[in-house]
Amino acid sequence: MNKGTKIFLIVLFALNSIYSGAQNESPLLPFFNPLIVNPAFAGMDKISSFRTGNQYSLANSASSYNLFYATYDTYSEKLKGGIAFYFQQGLIGSRNISTTELGFAYAGIPKKTNTGVINFGFNTNILLATKQWIIAFTDKFTVDGRDTPNPPGTDLLRYSLIKPRVSFLWHMPDLVWGASLGSSLKINLSTEESSDKQFPFNASLYVAKNSEGFRKGLHSQPFVIIPELMIYYTDMYLLGRLNLYTEFTSSTLGVFLNGDFLNNEYSVGGIGGLASNNFRLNLALGTGYSVSANKVGFTGELSLILKVQQFDYSKINPWAPRLKSK
Repeated sequence: MNKGTKIFLIVLFALNSIYSGAQNESPLLPFFNPLIVNPAFAGMDKISSFRTGNQYSLANSASSYNLFYATYDTYSEKLKGGIAFYFQQGLIGSRNISTTELGFAYAGIPKKTNTGVINFGFNTNILLATKQWIIAFTDKFTVDGRDTPNPPGTDLLRYSLIKPRVSFLWHMPDLVWGASLGSSLKINLSTEESSDKQFPFNASLYVAKNSEGFRKGLHSQPFVIIPELMIYYTDMYLLGRLNLYTEFTSSTLGVFLNGDFLNNEYSVGGIGGLASNNFRLNLALGTGYSVSANKVGFTGELSLILKVQQFDYSKINPWAPRLKSK
């Protein structure tokens, strides 16, 4: 993959974010960004990574969702842990709601066990929900005092959410698993929104084969097989996904099963991708079925991943291994 292609892909994703809506309360889990599922992934293995992608799901004719995400995480020697920054936009089509979300995460406080190391993480995201601007713009010209505006109402600003979350991640020689627990505080920005003051919680579970890590600073395998299970619960959705894919040095190939068990919506599909040096471009495409609506749906995600491994070296003798501190 030459430099021109890499620049084109980055610009493509940047433009895509401008034309996307926003998402929060929707049945979407990124296929290739575990940091969104569990903040304790920040700075894992002291690798800096930038991940961006766009996911679209059409459960039936009345229910569509879109999610654009971009995250950056790295390891901070000063903070003795990983840090991460979140940006998300999307669309809740059935409600004509768009959201924009920003967040920060920290992962660290390692605790050694007989079987590995446990890292703890926390993050806080702030979300702003508005009426989808195209619908709001259309209502200005088509709705007069006798007509009813399109949902969710006449006000552009709808509500804001403050979303704290805590998590842990257990690194074992052959397994990585962890869980997170979070809640949200809703601040109404419109008199048309519900004044419900409850604090709904959410929880996630992540389990995968440990495919990261280096032996003497080198990757010795030409490919890695990654089975991965993600479960995410809210009062509106119970999402589960099983990914099974193989990362070769120049490609990615796999399959996935996805389901929302509270709303009886399920999908199956394939995963493919290309890789070059530290770049990896992945595409997941699948078809699904909504039991409640008796409709066939569609889901897909295009993602771009850039990873940079942190190397320690001596400026005087760059080939010498780093000395362990006493």
